[in-house]
Amino acid sequence: MPVLCSEFLGTAVYCLAFNMNGENDVQMPCMLFCLILLTIRISGGHMNPGVSIAVYIEREKYCSNLCYLFIIIVAQVLGAIVAIGFGLILRVTQPVPGH
Repeated sequence: MPVLCSEFLGTAVYCLAFNMNGENDVQMPCMLFCLILLTIRISGGHMNPGVSIAVYIEREKYCSNLCYLFIIIVAQVLGAIVAIGFGLILRVTQPVPGH
């Protein structure tokens, strides 16, 4: 359960930061670095289904639990969906002058 929570929250925070990102190119790599440092001891710091699949393929001979991989990917996708919802809620619209 801690692994699923870690992947869910890590993916949600990363996707939310990506959605709320302005024109600052330094923000996203720094955010990803911090999230990986926070989650690496709990879940491996994947926060991306592509990375999870790559780690599964690389360690297939040691970890052949496909159901566990599927559950982690579901947690990551749900985290991304929640982040999109929060991004829509937190989005600030600025009025256009003259309208």
